[in-house]
Amino acid sequence: MKAKNNPFRARLFSELVNRSFVRWLVIFLFSTLIGVMNFNRFYTNELAEGGAPNFYHYLINEMTGAYAVFVLLPVLFYGFKKFPRRRHNLWTRLPLHLLGSMAFGSSHTLLMFFSRKIIYAFGLHESYDYGHLGYRLLMEYNHQFITYWIIYGAAYFINLFQENQKQKLKTAQLERQLTEARLQALQMQLNPHFLFNTLNMISSTMYDDVNAADKMISKECWSTWARASFL
Repeated sequence: MKAKNNPFRARLFSELVNRSFVRWLVIFLFSTLIGVMNFNRFYTNELAEGGAPNFYHYLINEMTGAYAVFVLLPVLFYGFKKFPRRRHNLWTRLPLHLLGSMAFGSSHTLLMFFSRKIIYAFGLHESYDYGHLGYRLLMEYNHQFITYWIIYGAAYFINLFQENQKQKLKTAQLERQLTEARLQALQMQLNPHFLFNTLNMISSTMYDDVNAADKMISKECWSTWARASFL
């Protein structure tokens, strides 16, 4: 039994891994799209104002901002699942999520700062000036707060959709099991009728041909009834 379950478990594990990989690949591509769109917005805006923007500075800054959010997503998803916000715990969980948004904002800003420092130093061979880090933390938190709740809302509705799908699947499985149970009950009701009909046929045959009746008992009818009983 254990050996039979191993292929099923391996296939199930493989499907879960594949789904997880596809899900994170889609999120990564979406993060890349957000970074490219932000880069295009700020870079072309300075061009429109007659400036001479540095292409690589804008590209590095916006892509590190998008990818820093991507890196923090597993931690956010874990926190959302660990501390869900419901009606009965709204006022106790709200301060907790407020602290979570602050931790997310600080982590995101520090990730951007250090990643840009490294990329500027090794890729462009120049130093990166982020200004006063304390003020940057406050400035960046304005949109990081909104980003936190957008991610929370998206995760909430995706989880709600998945739960509904699981419930539908469970309902379909229960309906299938109920149908199978009804068929088995019907079969149990039909088998006695088959047995009685067979006995009556053997009884009537015995008066005309004893050998034929014996043959029916030993070979045909009883084997047929046995097969029908175990179906």
